Amino acid sequence: MTRLTAVARRAEALLGTAVIATSPVAGGDTCTSTRLRLSDGTTALIKTHPHSPGDFFATEAAGLAWLAASETLPVPAVLAVDTDCLIVRWVESGKPSGDAAATFGAGLARLHASGVGPGQADGFGAKNDG
Repeated sequence: MTRLTAVARRAEALLGTAVIATSPVAGGDTCTSTRLRLSDGTTALIKTHPHSPGDFFATEAAGLAWLAASETLPVPAVLAVDTDCLIVRWVESGKPSGDAAATFGAGLARLHASGVGPGQADGFGAKNDG
């Protein structure tokens, strides 16, 4: 890992923690994603988009909060959000397996069966479909 200065400074300003190292993450066609190693031992992911619509990252953060509140699937914790970026706790990838697929499928089924969804008046819905 090296240290991308602009990305590291942005993350440090939002998190209040020093960024020791950064590395680009492949994938995505809308945002730039960068892995962060923080001085407190945390690993995080920052997604940046300098000219995103004003609620772009806030909508994503709200969706992650909604999923986390459903307690049906593991969701990365949102560490910080602003108009130009979103920082979440890093999730290590694992090997695909039949057991992992079955666990995810069961969690997804519980999510759908919960009756909690965007636009519902239960406190968990999102005002925007994101």
